[in-house]
Amino acid sequence: MKSNLGRIAMPNDIIPIFGNGGIIEDNDWIPLDTSREPKAIQSFAAFFRGRIKGQDRAVRYLARRMTMFFAGMHDQRKPIFVGLLAGSSGVGKTLTAQTMAGYLFGSPDAMTKVACAEYQEPHKIAALIGSPPGYVGFWDPSDRNGDRGAEPILSQKNIDRHGFQAQRSLVSNNNPKDFDKKKKLLEKEAKEIEAKIEAFFNEDDDGRKGKKGKKNEITEEDVEKLSQRYDEIQRELSEFVYDPRKGYYSVILFDEIEKANESLHRLLLEIMDTGHLTLSNGMTTSFRNSFIF
Repeated sequence: MKSNLGRIAMPNDIIPIFGNGGIIEDNDWIPLDTSREPKAIQSFAAFFRGRIKGQDRAVRYLARRMTMFFAGMHDQRKPIFVGLLAGSSGVGKTLTAQTMAGYLFGSPDAMTKVACAEYQEPHKIAALIGSPPGYVGFWDPSDRNGDRGAEPILSQKNIDRHGFQAQRSLVSNNNPKDFDKKKKLLEKEAKEIEAKIEAFFNEDDDGRKGKKGKKNEITEEDVEKLSQRYDEIQRELSEFVYDPRKGYYSVILFDEIEKANESLHRLLLEIMDTGHLTLSNGMTTSFRNSFIF
């Protein structure tokens, strides 16, 4: 299954309506055609209808939410989508979340699944947000000497892992086997550029001091091109390193939410209202790029 993360991350179906440096003129207005859908939304709806049968109403609602997301009209302080899927067993509630994960990341399993039936007791919530300070299992990432404890299921790194892996696959041409190979090649090329630039400036210093040495094999123009290429390599290498500030997309499924303890419901209220969740160790998880089912 192919990932559509590149299309989601950089939508190219937006039509500019101002053609004169932001100044609105009569010829700048474009008639609104509500019958026309962007190609990205059409492919999104077709993807869902091909996998989920008999749920056209739910698919249309998801498509409307995605339209708002592509247009930048959604509330950026809250999750991209929060949906309560109700119905009897077998109608496609879990399949909808799996299809969203498949659309974004290329795999129906690329999501954070919380089996709410396992959280019927209040103390079980510690597995989601971490144990309180002083209790066994307290998660302290900064502790390098002792036991750091168990990482909470809803930690930032945990919910971002599928989005990070999908982004990393895009960099390595959707082939995970090429990931390490491409990273090593980029690092090698960066070191070679550093050596060439350093040699250029060292030879210039020797010339100013009156020392004889080999004539520079590269010019200042070549150094400028090498510097530009070096910057490009550093940007590519940054995609190979996890950075929570990049805001990876994520899909989170709270399966059988009706079976969970009310403590979990209060956590969901915080997530839906503010777009983030505070863990037991004081760290914050952002859900502003999440699709929550």
